[in-house]
Amino acid sequence: MAKTLIEAKNLEKTFVGNFNLFKRQRSIIYAVNNVSFSIREGEILGLIGESGCGKTTTARLMVRLLKETSGSIYFAGENLCKMSENKLRARRRDFQMVFQDPYESINPNKRIVDIIGEPLLIHNLAKSKNDLQEQVITALENVDLTPAGDFLHRYPHQLSGGQRQRAAIARSIILEPRFIAADEPTSMLDVSVRAGILNLLLEMKERLHLTMLYITHDLSTARYMCDRIGVMYKGRLVEIGPTSQIITNPVHPYTKALVSVVKDLARFMQERENIIKDGQVNSNTLEEGCIFQERCVHCCPRCQEEDPALCQVGHEHFVACCT
Repeated sequence: MAKTLIEAKNLEKTFVGNFNLFKRQRSIIYAVNNVSFSIREGEILGLIGESGCGKTTTARLMVRLLKETSGSIYFAGENLCKMSENKLRARRRDFQMVFQDPYESINPNKRIVDIIGEPLLIHNLAKSKNDLQEQVITALENVDLTPAGDFLHRYPHQLSGGQRQRAAIARSIILEPRFIAADEPTSMLDVSVRAGILNLLLEMKERLHLTMLYITHDLSTARYMCDRIGVMYKGRLVEIGPTSQIITNPVHPYTKALVSVVKDLARFMQERENIIKDGQVNSNTLEEGCIFQERCVHCCPRCQEEDPALCQVGHEHFVACCT
């Protein structure tokens, strides 16, 4: 079995909410609440859930774009949360992020060669201007933007959405990282080009020996991309396990609802009342009992009192549910 490359332990991230006039205080929003998981070398772990569940915040924490409120993140055995700024700056070469929107994640006023080559300048990895250009050309070829020379001096508005996202991916791999967090990298693209981006990520995973955290709200995409899947709800990890087990044998009521939509939409609409109550993700404020109790059709008095921890229900399959 491959070694663990990156691990989150009891990770929390809170934000200050709006002022409550009646309580005369501001609420605390638990965007990520006591989340723990690990990713092995060469593995793709998917995080799925509704908008607002904390999956993107988790990804940003893992690559140190956000600072945690509490908890730890270990990369190759080193605690990133305890590193000095200088040491962390050097370590950043090993983990990168692909953002959701290629229209906003790259500077529209810079040429592609400058956008992709910027990380090389930051880390002093280009010996000369020609060396930088050669490395950028290699990165463009790795993401199938060929002939690479035709793209070097273009601006982002001269590329299609799919080409822009490939350029963003090229920027993320030019430092030869070991770990990439991909935050819904196809959700802003036309359906016709999504498969190409997904296949590119899978190809790069094999060719460049990448480990990946893949963020998505689409279970069918997670099924195609991921070795394991974690399900998040209101900042908590409610189920995690091998993709095959999550798809064929979901245990948590929320996971069952997500899987039912993918399997058979018509049957899901007929049986929805037996799976999950209508509703949406409210503010992730700390509350007593299970975080899913308001939408769970199987809610019992124990659920209102107990906050269930992840318990093993199968091989590498864990679920947080009292029932």
